[in-house]
Amino acid sequence: DHVSVVSELMAKKFQITLAQLNPTVGDLEGNYKVALEAWEKAQRVGSDLIAFTELFITGYNTQDLIKKPSFFKAAQDQILKLAKTCKNGPAIAMVAQPILKESFIMPIISWPMVMLLM
Repeated sequence: DHVSVVSELMAKKFQITLAQLNPTVGDLEGNYKVALEAWEKAQRVGSDLIAFTELFITGYNTQDLIKKPSFFKAAQDQILKLAKTCKNGPAIAMVAQPILKESFIMPIISWPMVMLLM
């Protein structure tokens, strides 16, 4: 019956942790550690998803740093390391993270403007 299905769906919850933190521009390893600590806290409280602010791994506003391919590669490496370390959840949402694609540097803007690391 429809009532029992709706009741069952309403009993399930999806907990989101919002990581309103202060990353340091250019400190990729330090920002990774801050993100990992926040993820661990989200995991302990049973969150299903943790969301970070724009350009969290690189810090915001990177200005000229964003134009350096080596910086992008290092940022991507930190993001992949975070994804591998946190693969068992909660999922991670990161908005506008840098990617290097076919020698063209750009911030990632993926649909729906969020990169999910799971």
